[in-house]
This record gives sequence, structure tokens and C-alpha cells, in this order.
Amino acid sequence: MAATTTSRCAAAGRVYVDTGRCEMTHNRETRIDRTDNTPNARKLLDSLRYLGYDNLYAISDIVDNAIDADAQNIWIDVQRPGDADFTVRIADDGMGMREDILDQASRLGSEVPRNPATDLGRFGMGLVTASLSLGRKLTIVTRAAKGPLLTNITDIDHMISANQFVKEYFGPARDAEEELFTDALGDSDSGTVVQITNCDGFKRRYVKAFEKVLDQHLGQVYRMFIRAGRIFFVNGEDVKIHDPLWLDDERTELYSDETYELRFVAAEGQEIRDPVRVRLVILPDHGNTQLNKKAGYNVQKSGFYVLRNNREIASAQLLGLNSLSRHPDFIRFRGEIFLTGRLDDALGIEFTKRDVKPIQSIRDQLDEHIGADITSIRKHLRKKTVKAESEGLDHSSSERLIDSKSALLIKPIPTRITESDDEAPAALEINSTPLGTVKFRPANYGREGPVYACEQRGRTTFIDWNADHPFYEHFVLANRENREALNAVDSMVFSMAAAELKVFDDDSRDFVESWKAIFSSNLRTLLS
Repeated sequence: MAATTTSRCAAAGRVYVDTGRCEMTHNRETRIDRTDNTPNARKLLDSLRYLGYDNLYAISDIVDNAIDADAQNIWIDVQRPGDADFTVRIADDGMGMREDILDQASRLGSEVPRNPATDLGRFGMGLVTASLSLGRKLTIVTRAAKGPLLTNITDIDHMISANQFVKEYFGPARDAEEELFTDALGDSDSGTVVQITNCDGFKRRYVKAFEKVLDQHLGQVYRMFIRAGRIFFVNGEDVKIHDPLWLDDERTELYSDETYELRFVAAEGQEIRDPVRVRLVILPDHGNTQLNKKAGYNVQKSGFYVLRNNREIASAQLLGLNSLSRHPDFIRFRGEIFLTGRLDDALGIEFTKRDVKPIQSIRDQLDEHIGADITSIRKHLRKKTVKAESEGLDHSSSERLIDSKSALLIKPIPTRITESDDEAPAALEINSTPLGTVKFRPANYGREGPVYACEQRGRTTFIDWNADHPFYEHFVLANRENREALNAVDSMVFSMAAAELKVFDDDSRDFVESWKAIFSSNLRTLLS
């Protein structure tokens, strides 16, 4: 038995013990165990319900369990009877759960063995946190290998009332649960049904609209599993592959498909080495910028789609690579990165599996492996002749003016330049001005495209004037002989670009693109 230390407070007549506290008040003694660190269930449940889960990702986290259970068929049903709350039911014909596994299923941080190289789950929190974000009551009915039907029910209101993390029911399936299992899976020898009711966390109002969005989401997130023969259903309709890389379109150009080894040092000090597969493609050109936009192309969808154990966990990521940016040049570029759960820590993957934030060493290795390829793809996509070059337009006067006042200007933060980054030297082909604060270049983004595009490379801000936009013709080309006017126009767009790059980051890119689209559209209309 551990030793204890006792002291007395003479003024209050209280006795304190290091393994607990004994208070004497009006001859009544109350012992409070100060070593007990049990969380307040009411408070913690409220926090867990608002972790930022989107309804789509919450459902995906529950579907992950079905795939880990080797299910070949997975049925997702979302219903809303009348004006009542949504009900979500996910059924699968996988191996089901034994009693000990079912006991862990509704626990935070469940102790279920997982293989980081193959399993989709990681922390043992997905089922609980995902279901909590959707609704107030979770019912699990399962059967393993012709065994008995078992039920596990957790109810938020029941836990709040008890102020404890306790199950409402655990044991053999009763009539209602047997009916739920039979309705979903018939007389299947094994499988699991997860039902979430009282779905007050649903952010959608209409079932049909949500069906369409959910179908597309599942078709993209689990596209590799569908290709391998798994079948998903949403309200009875089978889910089709939704491929952001358009690999089934014969016009898509497969630029490269290679495997590289990534290394990092884990927290425990050991070096982890794991292969990653990287696939780079160029999407089909539909003829012009407007037609490409109608096909769904935009810079917010360009970048890398990251698949962990063949399940997409993040879309359109820049990954912090020096060779990649949210620039219109990349509107037809897409990439896939396939990795295993062994790299979770190095990629900054947390339990919701919705984001990827590689550590610096991983970013450097990726830049080393694929930076030159990305730069080559960019050059390939810029091959279209830029008409302004042949017209002898010279921005060197504006560049020297801005450079002369550089120390007085609010400028974007300089970025790192890698050996594979040869965009800067390429810019010198337009004119011979040395790289300084800014470099202006002509580009073709179509009449419907933005007035300008910009990016930061090292200490230089590169600004691409869209030679197809009416503003370029009316204010840039029209003033080619008027140095003062051209300096003023270039200074204006540099100031806009510097503010954009200084203030906004990738998370606010949707706002920036919307602002530029409206700005460019209004100018196009007024000048046409």
C-alpha cells in the first residue's frame, strides 16, 4: 500500500491526505478522491459532437469499419420521414463482431488490433465521434460467423442523465434489433448494421439532394475499392466511380506513375521508411477555358489527391511543395499519392482523416522526387503561344520602378526555391530584366479567365497578365507606348497581387477566386 501524508488545517479543522481529501463539516465527513481524473461526461459529450465533422466524412468514417471487416457489399440508407430528424443506417456483409469486439466498438479509443499498412481505422475513435456528430442515439446489431445476434446501444441523453460514459443496452438482440438486422441483411450468416437516430447534427434538409452529394463523395473516396469489386449502395442505388483524375477518359495524359521511398524519424527515435506511389496526369483539354470550366476544371480542384491505404483522405492538396501553387497554369494538373498508415505521423494525419500536413522533411523529399516533373508539366501546359510576346510589349520600366521602391512596400513573404524550380530562369526569356521584386509575364487563360494570376517564387512576385481578357487589350496593349500609363496599370495589378499573396492562404482561396471571378467578369462585360 502506498504511503500517505497527513496534515491538519487548524483554522477549519480539516484533514488533507495526498491520495484523497477528508472534509469535516458539522460533524459530517465527506471523502473526495482527488486522484480520480474521470472526465465530466456532459461537458465532454458536447465537445465531441462539434469536432468539425462534415456529414459526408462522418458517414465515411463509419463505412471504413465495414471495409476493415472485409465487407463486399455496403448499404447506406438515409431517410427522413416527414419533418422528423434524419435516420442513417449503414449495413454490411462483413465478418461481424464478436462480443469482446462489440464491447469496444462504442468506446472512445477502442482497443482493437489494427494493421497500419492495410486498415482504414487508426485511433479507435471514428465510429463514436462520427456517430455523435450525426445524431443522439447509436444502435449496433451484429453477427459473427453464424453466431448469435448481439446489440450495443449508446444514447447521448442516457449518458448525460447519468453523467457517465455508459451503454444504454448491451447483450443479445431483442425483437426490435432482430427486425433491424433482418430488414437490412436478411438471414446473413455474418454482418453488421449501424443505425443512427435522432440526427440533430444533420446539416442537410432534403434527402434527394443529399443522396446525390453522398453518392459522388463515396464514389471518389472509395474509388479504388469499387475498382477492386466492392459494391456500395446509397438508398438502393449502386455507387459509380467518381475519379478526379479522369483515368477512364482516353484523352487523359498519364505523365508518370512511379514509386518512391520516404523516410522520417518517429517520436521514439527510430527511422521509418515506407514506399509511396505518385501518379501525375494532365486532364483532357476541352478546347478553351470556358469549356474546361464547364467540364468542372478549376484551380481549387487541381493538386494532389491523397489516398491512405487506398482510401482518399484529402483532395486537391498542394502539400506545401515549392513546385506547386494555386495558379491557373495548373488547372489541368491532377496527382494521386498512395501511402500507408505507417506515414500518418509524418503526414500529420489525425483521427478524422480529413487533412494532410506533411512535416518539412517529407515536403523536401517529395519536391526532390517530383518537383522537376511538376515544373515540366507546367511548361507543357503553358505551350500555347502568348500573342503579347510577338507584339513587343516591355514591362521592364514598371519592374524597375517597383523594384526601386521595394523597401517601402508591403510584400508577400518570400518562399523557398528548390533546384527543380526553373520557372524563374524561364521568365527571363520574355525580357532581360534581372529578377527583382516583380516579374510581369503574358499568358492565355481565355476571355472568360481572370484578369491576372500571381504567385510568389523566392523574393519575386510573378504576375501573369491574361492576354485574352479585354482589359489587357484596352489598358495594357493600348498603352504600350505610354510608359507612364503602363507603369500605373502594372503598379495597380502588382499592389492587388501583393495583397492577395500577403493576406490570403490556401484555406481562404475559394474567397479569393470568387472575388477575382466577379471582378474579371464585370470588367469583361463593361469593356466589351
